[in-house]
Amino acid sequence: MTQVAADVLYRIGKNEDFYIGARYNTVNADVAGGDAVTINRYQIGGGWFVIDNILLKAEYVNQDYQDFAPGSLLSDGNFNGLMIEAVVGF
Repeated sequence: MTQVAADVLYRIGKNEDFYIGARYNTVNADVAGGDAVTINRYQIGGGWFVIDNILLKAEYVNQDYQDFAPGSLLSDGNFNGLMIEAVVGF
């Protein structure tokens, strides 16, 4: 199995309370039966630190499952859409 990931983040605003960013992740693996499969995911989004430990963020996500055997649950699988999240950290 091989996994490669990359993140880019840029903070903006007077106190760097806002950010925009992107993430890319790919996985290549040999599964049972000798098939080589690939999963690719990218995300683009931004966020706002309301206070030091509360973050509101929105991201667009696209994830593709490639080369899985026909009839597999993940064969030609795809997820894409908008995620809106609130995070509280301690």
